Amino acid sequence: MTFAKQFIDAGFLSSAKDLILVSGVIMLVLIAFKNGIKAIVTYWMARFGVGIEAYFGSKLLNGFLMLPYKWHLTCNTADLVNAVN
Repeated sequence: MTFAKQFIDAGFLSSAKDLILVSGVIMLVLIAFKNGIKAIVTYWMARFGVGIEAYFGSKLLNGFLMLPYKWHLTCNTADLVNAVN
């Protein structure tokens, strides 16, 4: 509580106008910090999702390509599309 009282009694906060200005600057800094953290989290979430999509897409494609040729001749291509979807 003493710290807050010393901060409020500081010379640069002598008027209400100065208090509003300092409060506005503090809010802008906090909002910029929040947006920065949100951007970092969004980037890593998107990167994780794309990585999982690439991993499973590769596994699925390799699985279909490694099947015997006879299977590809007898299988309906619409079934492959439905299996992917």
